[in-house]
Amino acid sequence: MYPPHARPMPILSPDAMNVWNRTCFMIDTLERGGAQNQLLLIARYLQEQNIPSYHLIVFREPLTLLDAFKEAGVNVEVVEKKKEVDVAFLYNLFTLLRKLKPRVVVTFLITADMWGRLIARIAGVPRVGCSVRSIPQRLGVVKDTFLFVMDKLSDIIVCNSKMAAETTQQRSRLDQKKVVVVYNGIPAGSDDEQSPKADNDELVIGLVARLVPLKDVSTLLKAFSRILMNHSKVKLVIVGDGPCRGDLENEAVSLGVADKVCFMGERLDVKEIMKGFDIGVLTSQYEGLSNAIMEYMQAGKPVVATNVGGNPELVEDGITGCLFEYGDVQQLSKLLEFLILSPEELSKMGIAGRVKIAESFLVEIMVAKWVRVLAFEK
Repeated sequence: MYPPHARPMPILSPDAMNVWNRTCFMIDTLERGGAQNQLLLIARYLQEQNIPSYHLIVFREPLTLLDAFKEAGVNVEVVEKKKEVDVAFLYNLFTLLRKLKPRVVVTFLITADMWGRLIARIAGVPRVGCSVRSIPQRLGVVKDTFLFVMDKLSDIIVCNSKMAAETTQQRSRLDQKKVVVVYNGIPAGSDDEQSPKADNDELVIGLVARLVPLKDVSTLLKAFSRILMNHSKVKLVIVGDGPCRGDLENEAVSLGVADKVCFMGERLDVKEIMKGFDIGVLTSQYEGLSNAIMEYMQAGKPVVATNVGGNPELVEDGITGCLFEYGDVQQLSKLLEFLILSPEELSKMGIAGRVKIAESFLVEIMVAKWVRVLAFEK
């Protein structure tokens, strides 16, 4: 159960909540991703509270979540961008913004961060900003310069971790008052979601991630192969899909662990699958604030994650899980082996993680913070 103090329900005035129908978010695509999922959570929460939702402008396919956003009450407009510098796209975006007359525009992901903010400024939108979802990476001189200028011209930059905020502030030499942190949110869990997994002899290490290079799932496979040398009753479950899946499946074969590794592909029942995990792992090269880690913690699972980006803001080393250095196979395998041999630690860390999520990372807390940001309150 949640402790009595761990389920805050922010009380928001009607005037404060009216900011949403004067807000326009822009995003590159509506594929299944962290930024898209957070925007969808906001929309569903607003719908539950009978609050008019925001406008959303999207630039290109995939549009996987389009129907989900519409069902959540979001007015979605697709303004297609067909090439690197697309004059027709810029004109259409300008025209739409002049029609919508939003009070605030906030952009998500690289294309929107560049072109969306620029056109919003030209269209005379009173307040313009962006949301930084990960630790900023170098993209080349032209794009870095473009983003630097747009950061300077923005009224506010919303980051989903303190590390992302510090990095963004330093990169673009911004006034500290312009950069704010709004942590990702997660819906309140039920008692059923925290129920222990069914008894069996096999301990399950789980990972939920897009199978792309920056997630570095190869490091987990290598660490897992070391663990199997001393612990035969261990299984690895990998949930997610992506361009690296074939190479990772081949690597599992070459390491001799294919019969102990289950690649489940992209799934819609991730929370149900997580109930079967004993340990949740994330091996990313960089992160903003990981939705996967939050879901592990809400499910009551200890987390082993790379010491990068916003991960330490979720995973308190030795309390809610363990941190290791990116790419360090030996350190990862030792930490996993420690947890395998320490069932009491598994339980303690899992409980601590669930309480932390309930206290600080529920969706209603996130929405309340976004309201203050969009209303430009201090």
